[in-house]
Amino acid sequence: MESKFECWVFVPGTEKRFALSNLGHFMKVARKKRRGNKMVLEACLELMPVIADYKSGALGWYAWYDNDNHFFEREKLMSLFPKELVELDRSNDDDALRLREETLREDIS
Repeated sequence: MESKFECWVFVPGTEKRFALSNLGHFMKVARKKRRGNKMVLEACLELMPVIADYKSGALGWYAWYDNDNHFFEREKLMSLFPKELVELDRSNDDDALRLREETLREDIS
């Protein structure tokens, strides 16, 4: 079995709070916490599962930062890597699309 090399880069515009790998993994690296009357960044290494956007159906991740929910489309973010380094792990894609189909309500979307 061939071992895969995983390279991580910070997602632009997120103040180094989220990182993306060339295998298509998305990680929360830091979160803001209140310490007394100051806000500080606290380290947390939390992998986030890929999901299907409820509006467009595109695969990606929702990330909460700057008091707003942001959707990062996987195909757009993968352009941060040279094409020869990208080896997407598509093992959770079917689950994400199935969950969207099960929970999507056309009458309110």
